[in-house]
This record gives sequence, structure tokens and C-alpha cells, in this order.
Amino acid sequence: MATWDDLRTLLAQNFNTIERSPRLIEVTIACDPQPPVTTFVSSALDLSDNLWVSIDALVGQLSGIDLGTAVRAMGDNLCGGLASMPIQGMDYLVVRHAMPVQDLPPSRMNDVLIPLYAASGGALEMKQRFGSTGTIGGFNQL
Repeated sequence: MATWDDLRTLLAQNFNTIERSPRLIEVTIACDPQPPVTTFVSSALDLSDNLWVSIDALVGQLSGIDLGTAVRAMGDNLCGGLASMPIQGMDYLVVRHAMPVQDLPPSRMNDVLIPLYAASGGALEMKQRFGSTGTIGGFNQL
């Protein structure tokens, strides 16, 4: 059975990470030659207390994006959906994906990397379409 610690270890071994809280890790996904995508990975429990992971890849400040156009554009992606995420008093548009990890054997923790890359790639596509919209305090450039 996979644990949050297993996932944290996997992320730290494969990416530049910053632990933002005991349940939230900032992951920098390199997208050469494009700028990196800031992606947050967090643990969550469902109504039955099963462990899930939530992946939130930053697109840009919500106020600078036409949501109707963004929703239509996101409809072509196979992984993820759009959500807003408050960071330091500002709302940001993110590409979100969630998956259960409760029953994932530790030997298959790499399975989390597929939606991590897919959500981050979706955010990169959205950023290219809608443009970068600033920075977040000490976070990476959007």
C-alpha cells in the first residue's frame, strides 16, 4: 500500500521540489526549451478516508484568462480539468488531476508520473495559448 511518504520520496528523487506544508509539495517540471511549469502535488482523503493525490499545474492568474475560451480549449486534453487555486491572496487557474493511491503498490508509484506530466503538459499548452500572467511571490515564473 502506497503512502504519502512514498510519493514525497519519489518526487524528491526525480524533480526539484519544495515542501510547502506536510501535505503540499511544489514540483518544478522542466519543459525545455519552454519555461518550467510549477505544479503542486497534495495529499487528500476521500469520504472513506482513502488516500488520493491531487495534481495542480499552474496556468496563470485567473483574472487574466477568458474562462469560456479556456474551458473549450481544455476539452481537447485527455487528462485533467480546470480549477482555481488561491495562492497568497490571488486566484490562479490550474489544470487539476486527481487519482487514488491508497491501493497502489509502492513498486508502482511511478504510475503517478503519467498524470503529473499530463497535467503539467496541459498547463504548458494553456500558458502558450493564453500567455504568462506574472509571478507568485517566491514561486517560479508562470
